[in-house]
Amino acid sequence: MFDRAVVVVKRQALLEQYTIPEERFADLDRRDLAGRSIYAILQEDYDVKICRARQSLEPVSAGEAEAAMLGVAPGAALMLEVRLSFDDHDRPVEHGRDLYRGDRFRFVTETAPWEG
Repeated sequence: MFDRAVVVVKRQALLEQYTIPEERFADLDRRDLAGRSIYAILQEDYDVKICRARQSLEPVSAGEAEAAMLGVAPGAALMLEVRLSFDDHDRPVEHGRDLYRGDRFRFVTETAPWEG
């Protein structure tokens, strides 16, 4: 499991936590996870392209630990994103659990016709 705090304009903006299968991505912990996006690393270093993801968004309140890491008061509004990403062979690649500060992000969605 990897944890990363993302800083936007010198202020904590979100906490990323993601799980990636170790047997499939050997030595991932030796990559520049602070300076490159995980998706860029997967594509450039492992030739794995993320093609789709199932995501959910849910408002939550900051606990003591999250509040301290994000620089907000305990109980502050956060947005929890839970994500399961798939490669071009429809295999699960990454499970993410990210916490976004409610005062730093806006989420925009777009819908398309279902092609089931």
